[in-house]
Amino acid sequence: MYFKLRAKILVCCICLASEIFALEIDDYKYKRVKELNDKIALDPELFLYRTLSAIHCISKCALIPNCESVFYFQSSCKGYSVVYSPSSSSLTLISGARYYVNTEEPTEETITERNADVFTTRNAMLDMCTALIPDGYIWSVSLEICYHLNTIKLIAVEAKAKCQAEHPNSRLLLIDSDVIYNFAVSIIDTFNTGPIYLQGTKSGSNFVDDDGQVITYFNWDSGQPGNGNYLRTDTDTRLQETSSGTYTYKFICRLY
Repeated sequence: MYFKLRAKILVCCICLASEIFALEIDDYKYKRVKELNDKIALDPELFLYRTLSAIHCISKCALIPNCESVFYFQSSCKGYSVVYSPSSSSLTLISGARYYVNTEEPTEETITERNADVFTTRNAMLDMCTALIPDGYIWSVSLEICYHLNTIKLIAVEAKAKCQAEHPNSRLLLIDSDVIYNFAVSIIDTFNTGPIYLQGTKSGSNFVDDDGQVITYFNWDSGQPGNGNYLRTDTDTRLQETSSGTYTYKFICRLY
């Protein structure tokens, strides 16, 4: 099954709450690999993107240099620079997951356009981060993210509000991959912070991020999740656990 996405030709309509959202996407060609249905990769991804549309997921990959394939599952999109086969050892089962592979050789013009798009986005984030240096924000060169370790201790709702007060695009750190989890642990260990609050609040049986999207990545401590409505790291293991949100802890804000 191939998706050939042509602007103004292919329109993906999503019916949500009796409204129809029409999507127009530039030329890209992807193949769905049915042998990898209900599977995703555990390797560190190029990006983790939340969207209600598989086509949006595909178009995101098409704008990222070196992105060759995507897994789409539970409103999440994971992009990779490699192509997986059914025999790949780093795959795990996720019900409803779909895998798409780029089958079109990019032209020199396409590569230039993609690089320019990514360069512009990165520079815009870096410019925002530079302006926030006086407020304690730091640019991670390796991860290309902007963050601020707050060493004051607040309860969960106050920590969330503090990040948003620092900048409209600032939120509590969302743990959405092994890479970001390891980054959080490195900050905890380097600065001896103790437990830190993380982005995520209980909604029914799930935890959702600040955009209301269901969080699918967790690195739970033993016996978790518990009954708490918020998320934090454990004092000793640094693994994730639920929290009542009433105790004060330090926290990391990140620009999104």
